[in-house]
Amino acid sequence: MVSDGRATRPAESRTSDRFLFFGELYYSCSVALDPRLKARLRRRIPAYLLLIGMMVIVLAVWRKGPSTVEVGYQLGAAREGLLEATMVYRKGQQDVARVRFTFSRKAAGARLTHQLKLPDGDYDVAIALRYRDSRMARMRRPLLVRGSGPVTVFVGER
Repeated sequence: MVSDGRATRPAESRTSDRFLFFGELYYSCSVALDPRLKARLRRRIPAYLLLIGMMVIVLAVWRKGPSTVEVGYQLGAAREGLLEATMVYRKGQQDVARVRFTFSRKAAGARLTHQLKLPDGDYDVAIALRYRDSRMARMRRPLLVRGSGPVTVFVGER
């Protein structure tokens, strides 16, 4: 066998060296500690790891839940003679929420607002407007919800 001066080892011994290194590192650190302290640390480390794992799971689930979103509809010229406005929130093919505004003799405001709980995502809002002269106007507007906070949807002329 010809040697180039470097020591060669089989592949299986290289991987076992890694485990040996970490074992030696653990042993050298643990020798310096008091035996009573080592026993306490050995009992507490699994509890800390369990606590950290539970916190990660709770945060992941909490962020996916619905949040309160304030949605404002900017009516513009669409408010003239408006009697009723119905908004249906759809995610995919499923209706998620429905909101209805009705107005009597007085005119609708330039902005309609309401609050609802929606999970983050892309929504399609189907808007139906009914006027005093029996006209109906239907339109669809996209709605992007990311966290809580105000969102504006333009209905009439901008």
